[in-house]
Amino acid sequence: MSRPGQEIINKLECEKTRLIQKVNTADIQKKQASKTAEHLQNETKVRGQENQITFLERRVKEYKNLQVKFIETKESNDSRLDEDKPGEITKLVGNINELTLPIDSGEMSLHYELEIEISNEFEQTIENLKTQIEHLNNTIIYLEQENQQL
Repeated sequence: MSRPGQEIINKLECEKTRLIQKVNTADIQKKQASKTAEHLQNETKVRGQENQITFLERRVKEYKNLQVKFIETKESNDSRLDEDKPGEITKLVGNINELTLPIDSGEMSLHYELEIEISNEFEQTIENLKTQIEHLNNTIIYLEQENQQL
């Protein structure tokens, strides 16, 4: 009679050990997913800042080039410039103003659109990792409840 009871106890002990291993594995996966999500959030911030710096450096360079052209054109006393028609100086001033003014919401630069796309991809990856973490948490809770029942 003690034999069948011992077999049940051994099976339950094996099941308990298996569940403990699953909980430990889920904990490790949760920690790894959390680290990955944190790393991606930090990377997103850094890339965003790097992209913004590159964008601003390019705009400053364009601005300086237009300033030089403006000064050269102003000093050359170009005879082609009339008061009635927009001349080269007026165009250069307009170009400088375009660079120094904020971009209209209707006219997004290619760089800005690319930055938005990269940010959206990172946000989606982060959301996926958060979902995985939540799933792992639920799995851990379930396994712990099963373990307690044993």
